[in-house]
Amino acid sequence: MKKKFTLSEKINHYISVLVHSFTWQTLILSLINWDSYLINAQEVLQYFAVSVVITLLMAITDIFALKRSLPVIILTDLLDIAVVVFGLGGGVFKWFDFNLETILPIIGIIVIIYFIIFGLMMFQMKKDSDHINKKIKERISKENNNE
Repeated sequence: MKKKFTLSEKINHYISVLVHSFTWQTLILSLINWDSYLINAQEVLQYFAVSVVITLLMAITDIFALKRSLPVIILTDLLDIAVVVFGLGGGVFKWFDFNLETILPIIGIIVIIYFIIFGLMMFQMKKDSDHINKKIKERISKENNNE
């Protein structure tokens, strides 16, 4: 049976997605553009806008999606990200030209950033789960000792 998340847990999840997305996007794009001029405030705000729109689109997709398997979730998330990066980043902010030489590396960057964030989120969820299980075991042990 699939666990239903509370509104608070969903909000925390998407805030975490936003923070990780913005951080890793900024870091990787800074490293890629290492030899060019320093990153400016306008670019940072654009990165943040892209991260916000990605997070909102993922939340909307999640709300309207029926039961999905993990591969479908990953594919849907990657499509959400690609739509925003190519539409907002490439179309509106003019981060890149739309040609094969730029699109393929961008797809690679999208996949890399996604799986970094996915891994970090899974690690955090495992850590939270272990903490919850520890508390449950302590409570059960305490109840058994009181009998």
